Amino acid sequence: MGEKVKILVVDDNRGMVKTICDILKAKGFESILAYSGEEAVEKVKADRPGCVLMDLRMPGIDGVKTLEQIRKVAPALPVLLITAYATEEQVEEAKRHGVSAVLTKPLDIQEFFCLLSQLGKGERHMVPAKGGSMSGKVQADSGETIRDRIRKEIIPVLYQVARINETKFHNPHLVCCWERKGCEMKDCPAYGNTEVRCWYRAGTYCGGKIQGTFVDKCGGCRQCDVFQESCPTVVEEVGEAANNLLFLLDEGKKASDKHLEKIEYLNKELLSALENLDSRNREIQELVITDKLTGLYNRNYLTTVLEDEIHRSQRGKNPLALMMIDLDDFKPINDAYGHSFGDKILAFLGSMLHGTIRKSDRPFRYGGEEFVVVLPDTDPTIALVVAERIREAFEKEPFVVEAFDEIQKKVYLTLSIGLATYGEGMTAGALIKQADLAIYKAKSEGKNRVIRYGID
Repeated sequence: MGEKVKILVVDDNRGMVKTICDILKAKGFESILAYSGEEAVEKVKADRPGCVLMDLRMPGIDGVKTLEQIRKVAPALPVLLITAYATEEQVEEAKRHGVSAVLTKPLDIQEFFCLLSQLGKGERHMVPAKGGSMSGKVQADSGETIRDRIRKEIIPVLYQVARINETKFHNPHLVCCWERKGCEMKDCPAYGNTEVRCWYRAGTYCGGKIQGTFVDKCGGCRQCDVFQESCPTVVEEVGEAANNLLFLLDEGKKASDKHLEKIEYLNKELLSALENLDSRNREIQELVITDKLTGLYNRNYLTTVLEDEIHRSQRGKNPLALMMIDLDDFKPINDAYGHSFGDKILAFLGSMLHGTIRKSDRPFRYGGEEFVVVLPDTDPTIALVVAERIREAFEKEPFVVEAFDEIQKKVYLTLSIGLATYGEGMTAGALIKQADLAIYKAKSEGKNRVIRYGID
């Protein structure tokens, strides 16, 4: 691609922004962070990025409005919008304002870098390698890559320590302090040395004064930009922590109690880095399977859960029911009062499902205004009781909206619910199809009702 593109990453989800920026940094890209549309416009003016990766749905001004304002100050700037849920109208409006591509969450990092490659060739309107809708793996793939690197680059080093004296983690991103800082102190022990890390050297000239041994200065060196640039990802951070530990172990043949305390400190540091990696991977996996708006599981995860429950039902001969829920007349409400009001209703239904069903039941957002609940160990009679409880509670819930005359108005909605029960030999797709047919019958009979497939 030639010179790396400076990328502005915009999302109100700070964890998502941090994850994407970590991966961009590992690939050698410079990233700029913004957490709102307003901040993104200011960053475009001040920092002049080469590309913008922006969430479509954000509080304040959304991605499309932000794109419109960006076009006023940077008409030719490539902008990529990412979204977990968008209407055709929003996509068309984004295209009218010159969006380069609309991508789906979770973001596929390989497809994203493919788009950046097209950007490097001067193409403003970029085409995803798979044709547009991109199911992403930025979180899962990055976690697998990091685990693989730790297994291949760090764990073998630790196993070899007992039998090889000169064993260390080889860091391809190692920065030389004298080059990074433009230092001319040629009598400094670190000057001109590209093999030994400067933080290992005693007597280096840092900050205008002579430094002590590694044991004396290791805490300060970890805050230095030379050390931080040498550790662009958690792999290098763990590797250098291991190197530091191994260095002290070698010195520890003649170490004092002070040395041993530092070893314990660095060991805790290594364990903390690994715990942070494990925590980040869990966050990533949760993002992959969760619908952002409702907090429920997403449609991609439904197939996995439903197939597992079918196998469990087959083994134990336990009943299994599936509930499909559809909001009645949701589109007219959305059109009349706006998508933010519609999102409020969808989020409420997601919260209500969480509070109504058992812990063993699994709720999903199936798509748009459709929801699915998997009910293990539940026969048709019990499933009907649960469905009616959900339907009756929802139809009584008032949703307050401010009308055009600034008078608050209460809006009530209803649900049509279809129930299907697993039968021997059925597939997950067949079970979903039966529940869908039951909803169709509920709609045709007047809506706001529960229909059990093959019974009602």
